[in-house]
This record gives sequence, structure tokens and C-alpha cells, in this order.
Amino acid sequence: MQTSFSGSVKSEAGFILTPVLTAALPLPATVPVGSMRMVSDNGAGNNELCVVINTGTGWITATGQPLS
Repeated sequence: MQTSFSGSVKSEAGFILTPVLTAALPLPATVPVGSMRMVSDNGAGNNELCVVINTGTGWITATGQPLS
């Protein structure tokens, strides 16, 4: 399910991001800038969960590091 919205967002129940492999991420140009995904291999195959954010030209980690 995909939902678009604008303005402030508040959730008392949290948000669920289904983990995917880095190789399964869509091309950055095909999804909106700011889109978030959860990868299960942290870009390096080390089985660590990592939130990534689309910059429009690539995916970066939530700490601002390029996804390897």
C-alpha cells in the first residue's frame, strides 16, 4: 500500500517499514524524493536493518551516509 500526504504526520502506533534487500530498492528517480525504505542488509550484506532515504539521485542512510 502506498499513501501520499502533506503536512505534519503523527502516529501513536508508529510506522511499519517492511525490510527489503538493498538490491530490491527502486531506482531513486522512480520514487518521490524523501521516500523511506528499510533494508535488511545495510547495503553491505551484513544482515543489519537500516532506514534509507531517497535523495532523488541515490539512497542514503538515515545518518546521511551513502548506501554502499
